[in-house]
Amino acid sequence: MIRFVVLALVLAVTAPVVGVAATDKGTVEARVVRLGGTKIKCVRAPCVVPEARVAVSFLRDGVVIARVRSAKDGIVRVRLSAGVYTVRAPELVPLPGGKPRRVRVVAGRTVKLVVPLLAPPATGAAPD
Repeated sequence: MIRFVVLALVLAVTAPVVGVAATDKGTVEARVVRLGGTKIKCVRAPCVVPEARVAVSFLRDGVVIARVRSAKDGIVRVRLSAGVYTVRAPELVPLPGGKPRRVRVVAGRTVKLVVPLLAPPATGAAPD
């Protein structure tokens, strides 16, 4: 009986600590989309399509913490420690003033993000 009580006390004391350690990370769910070009027919604006196999990097203090590729549906999911990260991807649409695109990860939460890529270049010669 005493062993059971001691075990119960140990679990009661360590359970909150284990719970904190398990939730020090958050999830970023990003949707990588390509802005509409001349090949896309849109019903409504903004005209975007999911972009597969795009490498998206998450940096903290200039160091790449995670690099993941988007799935067929353009979705990227990554678990990161809580904090602020810079998001980079090839052909990422720049923010006004050249500011870096950032995401704040909150422990135990999912943050949704859109990663817009520049429209593909127009093909063919311009009419004279």
